[in-house]
Amino acid sequence: MRVMIVEDDAETRALLSRALSRDGHAVAEAASVAQALELASERECDLVVLDLGLPDGEGTTLCAELRRRGHGAPVLVLTAHGAVSSRLACFDAGADDFLAKPFAVAELRARVRALGRRGALPRGLSRRVGDVELDVTARRATRGGEALPITAREWAVIELLAAREEGGAAGRDPRHRVGRRLGARGGEPRRDRGAHPAKARRRGAAHRAG
Repeated sequence: MRVMIVEDDAETRALLSRALSRDGHAVAEAASVAQALELASERECDLVVLDLGLPDGEGTTLCAELRRRGHGAPVLVLTAHGAVSSRLACFDAGADDFLAKPFAVAELRARVRALGRRGALPRGLSRRVGDVELDVTARRATRGGEALPITAREWAVIELLAAREEGGAAGRDPRHRVGRRLGARGGEPRRDRGAHPAKARRRGAAHRAG
């Protein structure tokens, strides 16, 4: 695979480059957001290994910009920040996987292989479901020109269905399933099934009977 490593620490970048080169990957290196964007504009890549702390900007900003420009290569984020909020920000920016520092090189190599098997989303992949427009590559959903709030987990489902459709997978039309998820409710949060009053009363009665 063609892998772009975006890491400002020279020692870590060299370690990553050696490990992935030994696995047969063609590695390109960048030490900043600007260098990464320049590389991405000059050559195709199949996977991005991305550090969050870069000298000229945040890795999450770079990830979001790559998605905005239509780059569908999987992104593996490396960071010393293990907080849940940090991971969620990465996924919301378009990242595909997350590995906290310090990490085992063997695990890094395994995650790279797994992401490589998944492959990139086709550039410019978009779908229309009823009056909802889905730009899967940029992770945007709109209705009538207005953005719809979609969580990282929902995007993961949408991307899976879109990838299956691109591959000609048999079965029920994925657009119908995406439409059920988005189209009917206009992006509004789903009702918590556990909060349904009738079901809650039945559960309470069963608990008292037990």
